[in-house]
Amino acid sequence: MKRILYVLLLAGVCLDMAGQTTRREMRADARKAGGVYMAYPHDRALTWTPAPEGYHPVYISHYGRHGSRYLTMTQTYENLIHILEDAGKNDALTPLGESVLPRLKAIWLDAKPRMGQLTTLGGHQHEGIARRLYAHCEELLSRPGAVSAHASIVGRCQESMRHFCEELQRQNPSLSVTTQSKPEDMFFVANFSEGNPDSCEHVATHEAMMKRISDEQTRLYDRCHILERLVDATYAREHVPNVHEFTKQFFSVAEDMQSLPELGITLDDAITTDECINVMLIENLEWGRNRGFFASENKNYQVHRHLLEHILDCADNALATGTPLAELRFGHDAALIPLCFILRLDGCYDTPEKHLPRFHRH
Repeated sequence: MKRILYVLLLAGVCLDMAGQTTRREMRADARKAGGVYMAYPHDRALTWTPAPEGYHPVYISHYGRHGSRYLTMTQTYENLIHILEDAGKNDALTPLGESVLPRLKAIWLDAKPRMGQLTTLGGHQHEGIARRLYAHCEELLSRPGAVSAHASIVGRCQESMRHFCEELQRQNPSLSVTTQSKPEDMFFVANFSEGNPDSCEHVATHEAMMKRISDEQTRLYDRCHILERLVDATYAREHVPNVHEFTKQFFSVAEDMQSLPELGITLDDAITTDECINVMLIENLEWGRNRGFFASENKNYQVHRHLLEHILDCADNALATGTPLAELRFGHDAALIPLCFILRLDGCYDTPEKHLPRFHRH
């Protein structure tokens, strides 16, 4: 019987710099305009590509982003609330602003002790991925065998690993699952660790490209009018110096509500789908700049070769020794997106600068 190696890259976020997901598509499903805050479906039916005749799975290699999470920065909530509270004290809130402020306070009350943590939905997402993986590869995963799992030392990744592995063991209690989350693994799981010379987040960008990106972001921001709906225009001009920051922060809180359905709170009446798309595109441009996806820039994404090397080395070892059945990794979109770019996965390698002149229209 012939054998086939299954390499599964399980993403919790889709970043398409080429704008292949159009405004029309995102208007039809507004969740997609949430960018990294989109709560990807955890119970959807998938159509799997069958293995070629005569082949069967012998090994699974996996990298997954953590599930849906709370926002990571307290100032995101505090700044929005401070601006609206001050406007209220000066009788400058619109009726919609008066409605939005208590909702923001309720959201902040829930989030404050849980910043950056995995949400309940985030755990369900990874349980769903594990169930689908088991159902598709039952021939491999239904027998006794070892499964090895690595997670970033960030809590939401550790919790994602726990939900995933516990679900696998519910499906097959005879699986021997080992989990670890160590600082020394961070160089491949997330590409940031103390003393790692390749670790980078922001490398200086070419000045001309930086200006093109900044100009495009400004055009996109100018098409957003969230603050105007909440605060008197004259007051906003005189007392809110950074409207762009307010817009981006409001988008983050509004879209993160996808991750917290149990709260039953929405801010969708204060932000349009097109405005969400605009801010998502602004963030996409930041991703392209910081990770070096633009052809003229430093190729920062290549530092994630350590992850690819780990995937390949582990696969070679597993095929040579017959163990483990699966190698699981739980990390961040900051590693997953560059990995997709390195692998040139479909839709992930289009050169983004050629789209800049018409980026705001996508």
